[in-house]
Amino acid sequence: MARITAAEKEANKLRLDKLITNVFLEDGWDAVTYDRIAKEADIRKSTLQGYYPSRADFGEALRGKVLPVFLDYLNFASRETLIESWTDALKFKKFRLILNMMIITATQGQTNEMAVKGLANFIQHVTKQLGETAYEDVELLLGRTIIRLMED
Repeated sequence: MARITAAEKEANKLRLDKLITNVFLEDGWDAVTYDRIAKEADIRKSTLQGYYPSRADFGEALRGKVLPVFLDYLNFASRETLIESWTDALKFKKFRLILNMMIITATQGQTNEMAVKGLANFIQHVTKQLGETAYEDVELLLGRTIIRLMED
């Protein structure tokens, strides 16, 4: 079996990260599986496991890519526009898939460091934009999310 160079391995990792991100944003976290990624990347699962030893490692592919997508749906001009834009964003698949991953992660009792950091970054962003009531605003928005998702 031919060995690949470090540069080839890095290029493969970047390609796989992009594929994982695309699958997540199109079909959600549940769709990010060894079978699906290996099939779409046209590689063996064992090769994929060399890059991502556990399914949780797929989350690393999303690092720094999900929050910007999430924030693009939101308007931080005021507290009212944030609430309105969040409520409107609940109509969009990508926004809902990101929230779904956050909720699943929080309720599985295995909250990972990346998810906690992502939420902290979001709260920090809201605080920077709207002030010290950010935590309460995020609580309101997440509560609204659960209610709206259950109504649909």
